[in-house]
Amino acid sequence: MPRWRSLLDSPLAAVLFVAACYGILLTAYIRREGGDVSLLVTAGTNVDARQAPRGLTVRSDVPGYDGVWFYRLASDPFSTATKTYGIQFDNPAYRRQRILYPLLVHIASLGRVEWVPAMLVAVNVAALLVLAFVAAQLSRHFGAHALWGVIAPLYPGFVTTISGDLSEIVQCMFLLSAIHAVQKRRSFIAAALLTCAVLTRETSIVLAAALLVIYAYRFIRKRAQDYGAETFAIPLAAYAAWQALIAWRFGTDTPLGSIAPKFSVPFAEYVRFLIANSSLRGISRLYFTEAAFLGAIVAIVIGAWRFASTKVTWRATWLAYLGLASTLPHNMWAEVSFVRVLADFFLISTVVILSSGRAARIAALAATAVVWYFAASHLVKYG
Repeated sequence: MPRWRSLLDSPLAAVLFVAACYGILLTAYIRREGGDVSLLVTAGTNVDARQAPRGLTVRSDVPGYDGVWFYRLASDPFSTATKTYGIQFDNPAYRRQRILYPLLVHIASLGRVEWVPAMLVAVNVAALLVLAFVAAQLSRHFGAHALWGVIAPLYPGFVTTISGDLSEIVQCMFLLSAIHAVQKRRSFIAAALLTCAVLTRETSIVLAAALLVIYAYRFIRKRAQDYGAETFAIPLAAYAAWQALIAWRFGTDTPLGSIAPKFSVPFAEYVRFLIANSSLRGISRLYFTEAAFLGAIVAIVIGAWRFASTKVTWRATWLAYLGLASTLPHNMWAEVSFVRVLADFFLISTVVILSSGRAARIAALAATAVVWYFAASHLVKYG
């Protein structure tokens, strides 16, 4: 094999490709924002501008978005104060459960609050590159070319994540790394990585729960196990302990409490959302395209189901995520939340697709690349 073909079929090639894509996107977007990287935090009327630290631009014409809470935690993750740096948590227990991304940013910024805006972006970029590397390795594990692995980091929802200093990229990096470790039968490493995913974003608990159910089924049926009980036991125990600590310190108003979503009839809200945005005017064009893309991914997975060589573990996990995704309540579809919330569902879909035939991989890569470009162009043009 020529040397250049060998280099293309390597995780490094996938990393360089993803670095180029997001490097161009971030350069164009930050330039559009006048070179002020702190604007990605989206600090608005939910921040007291008089108390905001140096280096954080607060806009009075926007309500603010979730990046504010990650900025607040990254600036001082160990503070239990209700209000710090002019930022008062709307729900202390809920916001603090997603601690690992801001903690990594705090470490990367060496505790210097003026570095936090840049490090929020840097940590996400680093996570994207690791995600590309692991996805390429996983692709080769399934006997496919390494460059197919770029499907995972090119998820269109990551355009929202990286432009808003959010946590889904770091979560998916840990999730896919845990899946790869399970494939390699490294249970304790998988447990550590899945624990990190759970502490980054609580929706990762679905994977741990799925691993528990599959393990129990195999135990009852007296079948060989693909992973040790520690793979799911440690993440579940860590999640329970962290939730208990938060509840003890900040009250019980967690996602399991009063703000727990009310699930809908399967696919009802999805169809309703598509119809509501079918005019394809303005922002509806982006929402409709992203929602239709997710539907296409589901269709690709179903079409490739019998050709996939991946373990029953990941197929069962995909079905569990599909069940949750199809029942998301109306408020999750009402704005940009859906494309973020479904990041881990897309990741599990990617695992099944990478283990499938060439046709499924081509369809998935084409759809992902086109919609990623559309979302990125929309961001740079409209903000």
